[in-house]
Amino acid sequence: MGLNLSTSFSTTTPWPKTPGVSGPSSEARVERFVCPLCGWETEPNPGLSPCPSCEVPLRWERTGLPSGPAFSGRGVWRYRELLPAVEPVSLGEGGTPLVPAPNPWGLDLWWKLEFLNPTGSFKDRGAAVMVAALRAFGAKILADDSSGNAGAALAAYAARAGLRAKLFVPAYASGAKLRQIEAYGAKLVRVSGTRSAATHAVRNACTAEPQLTYASHNASPYFVAGLQTLAFEIAGDLGWRVPDHLVVPVGGGGLFLGLAYGFMTLFRLGWVKKVPRIHVVQA
Repeated sequence: MGLNLSTSFSTTTPWPKTPGVSGPSSEARVERFVCPLCGWETEPNPGLSPCPSCEVPLRWERTGLPSGPAFSGRGVWRYRELLPAVEPVSLGEGGTPLVPAPNPWGLDLWWKLEFLNPTGSFKDRGAAVMVAALRAFGAKILADDSSGNAGAALAAYAARAGLRAKLFVPAYASGAKLRQIEAYGAKLVRVSGTRSAATHAVRNACTAEPQLTYASHNASPYFVAGLQTLAFEIAGDLGWRVPDHLVVPVGGGGLFLGLAYGFMTLFRLGWVKKVPRIHVVQA
């Protein structure tokens, strides 16, 4: 079953008469995990249980959002009013340049330079928010499976938050990435076999070692919540307009979900007039 971006919210959502002027919402701020397909919801928690009916990862949502797009500061936590209400963990992620891309076709084409994030990828956005949330739940040792960028991001932000990290990586993973992960102080566990073998290994470890918290960049609603800030930045940089099309590289699909949920949130709030068409390219 797919996520229908075109009909998730009413296309008659009003455009705000005074964009750029923010005010408090009269609605209480309540956070929840929601199934994006059937709407089933539960209280936020550090676990990774999917929807019991649809068996898909849950989405983090928050009520009581601001009435208009007026933010201060820079980076991911500039959008604190659209994120989980936790003490921020930050290395200066987000706020990456959106630059015009010269091309021979005369297109209005732009690049978002996410490689300028602290550890070198967009995954810093998700790691910053996920680590902050898991620390608030009392987690001490974060575990994940990764072949590179996500592991580096988790290791860096766990260290910044004063937490320990244990990364389960395929034995064939890039030596440079593994050295980066170790440089941030994380413990590496090399796993022979396929990429999925590392996933099985971390799940088994988290079951056997109660002190471990599975901080999955593929399944955590908090990680995807952090990725939504990329949509917020793109829209904000363009004067709260959105492009007609986005082309997104994907592996597990988290970046796609973050962008989709982010633009859907802005549309629901009435800050943008449409949700862009998102094209994914398997990386």
